[in-house]
Amino acid sequence: MFTLQECSVCFEDFDNERSPHNIPCGHVFCRPCLESLVSTPSCPNCRTAYTPDSIRKLVCSQQDAPPPSGAKESEEETLMWQAIQSAVETSKEYEQRKTLVRHNSPESVRQAGMSPHLLIALDVLQMLVKVEQKNDSLKEKVDTARAVEESLCDRISMLEAQLSAKTGQTSTNSHEIQLLLAQVRAIQTAVQHVKTDTSTIIDRLNPESRTPVPPPTPVTPNASPNHTLRASTSKPSLLRKTSPQTPTVRAGPSQERPPPQYVQQAPDPSPEQEYFLPHARTRSASGIGLSQKQLMSPPMTPAAPGKPLFVLDQPMTTRWGTAGREDLPVPAAPNPQSPRGLVASSSTLYQPPPVENLKPIPTPISTSSPANPFRSPKSPILSPTTPKSTFNSMPVPTIPSSFTQSPKPALARRLTTTHPYKANTPTELSFGPNQTLHLLPESDVSPGKDWVWCKADDGSMGYAPRSYLQVE
Repeated sequence: MFTLQECSVCFEDFDNERSPHNIPCGHVFCRPCLESLVSTPSCPNCRTAYTPDSIRKLVCSQQDAPPPSGAKESEEETLMWQAIQSAVETSKEYEQRKTLVRHNSPESVRQAGMSPHLLIALDVLQMLVKVEQKNDSLKEKVDTARAVEESLCDRISMLEAQLSAKTGQTSTNSHEIQLLLAQVRAIQTAVQHVKTDTSTIIDRLNPESRTPVPPPTPVTPNASPNHTLRASTSKPSLLRKTSPQTPTVRAGPSQERPPPQYVQQAPDPSPEQEYFLPHARTRSASGIGLSQKQLMSPPMTPAAPGKPLFVLDQPMTTRWGTAGREDLPVPAAPNPQSPRGLVASSSTLYQPPPVENLKPIPTPISTSSPANPFRSPKSPILSPTTPKSTFNSMPVPTIPSSFTQSPKPALARRLTTTHPYKANTPTELSFGPNQTLHLLPESDVSPGKDWVWCKADDGSMGYAPRSYLQVE
C-alpha cells in the first residue's frame, strides 16, 4: 500500500490543508510550498523548471479494513521469515536449516502465492544446506586421512626403530662372520699343509703310489750317415812295436785280416751280442749318443817293448798301413753276418779264416771301471771245441736303455675331458671340462691304468687321471 509521509520542503505531514501536488519532474510537494516558489519555478530537488499550470493534485483512496485472505498470507509469510531468520542466526543450526529446506520446497512456496523475496531466501537457504553437507563429507574425509597419516607415521617410526636395530645387529654379525671366515681360511691352509705333508710321507713310504714319471719323449733315430774313414797319422804310443813291414802287395779287395793262427771261429752272435762286436761300432755315433772319436779310438793295450801281439804271415794292407794314403781306394762290401747290415761303405770287413787254422788268441784282461765309460763287457771268446749250446747259455750283456731304439710313433688318439683337473705336481697336466687331449704312442689307456700320458693342444704334456678322460 502506497503511503505519503511528509513534504520534502516544509517537512510537514500531508493532510487536508497540505494536500500533495505533483509537478512534471515527478516530485511531490504540498500546495503552499509550490505556490511560494512561483517567482523561481524550479523543482527544489532536481531544479527542473515547471509552470504553475503543470501542477497536478494527487488523489489517494485509503481502505480502513483489509480483506481476510490478505491477512492470512501475511501471517504465513511472517512465520516463514521468522523461521528463516532463526535458522541462519548461528552455524550450529544445521539440522534446523536442513529441516526447513526439506519441508518448504520452492514449488510449494510458489503455489501458495507467497512473496518472491521469500522464495529467493528459501533458494539461498537450500544452497547453504548443500554446501554444508559437502563440507561435512569433506571434513570426514580429512579426518580419515589424518587418522591414516597418523597410523602410517607410527608404522614408519616403528620400522625405522626395527631397521636401526637390525643394522646394528647386522654390523655385529658381519664382524663375527669376518672372524669366522678368517678362522676357516686358517683351517683350510692348515689342512692343505697337512695334506701336502701326508702325501709326501705316503710317497716316501709307498713308492708305488707316487705320481708316475713321464716317459722320455720318443726320438726318431737319424739315418746312419756313411762315414768315410779318413787317413790318420799313426799313433805309435798306443801300439806295440812291430817288425818292419814288408812292401804292401794288393791282391784282390783290400781287407783287414789278422793272422790265422790268432783267430778262432765263433758261432753266429745274437742281435744283443752283435752290438758289441767290432764291426757294429762303426755305426753312426749320432744315433746312440756317442761321438765318432770315442768309437774310432777304443781302448787298446799300452805300448811296451816285446814281441808284437799280431804277426803277419803275408803282406797285406791294413788301415794302419794305409794311413796317410788317401789315393788307395778301399771298396766296401756288405756284412752277411750282421742282420742290421748298416756298415760304413769305406770301412773294411772281416772275413773269417778256415776253422782248422784257428788258435786261441791271448786277450788282455781289462777291469771294467765306472770311471772309464768307454769300456763295455765283451762276449766270451770260445774255442773250436766249445759247443754252441754252451755259448747260447752264457749270460748276454744288457743293452743300455739309452741305446734302445724307440718304437715307431703311431697316430695319436683323441681324449675328451669330462671334469676339470688342476695339476698338483709338475708331471701332471691341468685341463678344463670338454677339452680335447691327444694320446702319445707310448700312452696306455688300459682299464688298470690310473694315469695316462697325454698331450694338450698347446703342446704341454703330462699325466692326466684316467677317470677324468673319455677315449674317442
